[in-house]
Amino acid sequence: MGRGKFKGKPTGHRHFSTPEELRAGTSARPRTFKKVRN
Repeated sequence: MGRGKFKGKPTGHRHFSTPEELRAGTSARPRTFKKVRN
């Protein structure tokens, strides 16, 4: 997904910055990160 680069944010805060980010619990849910990161 090329949505993380368009935001210019680190892998910690890719293209989320939204309620979804809080739902995923940021680093609390590594499974969500791996899903988007990969």
